[in-house]
Amino acid sequence: ELLRRANLEPLGSSDALVALFRDVSGELAALGLALGASEAWADRLYIEDRRGALLFSEEELDEAEAAQSRLEAMYNVDAWSSQLE
Repeated sequence: ELLRRANLEPLGSSDALVALFRDVSGELAALGLALGASEAWADRLYIEDRRGALLFSEEELDEAEAAQSRLEAMYNVDAWSSQLE
């Protein structure tokens, strides 16, 4: 749900972008997917069970990678806009 919001929620304004970024990034960080971490989210979520099957599908890993990229861009907008205030 959070990754989908990060990837797909429309951003009609910079205020909407900042609100989405602050809401989603905080929740993802609490789940261990923080921006600026040394490990890519898709790599962090690449977990095999005892039989060698992935806990997350390739599509979910791709979604995590895309969300991380989009949120990193949102971080820059949030940081820049707060400096302009």
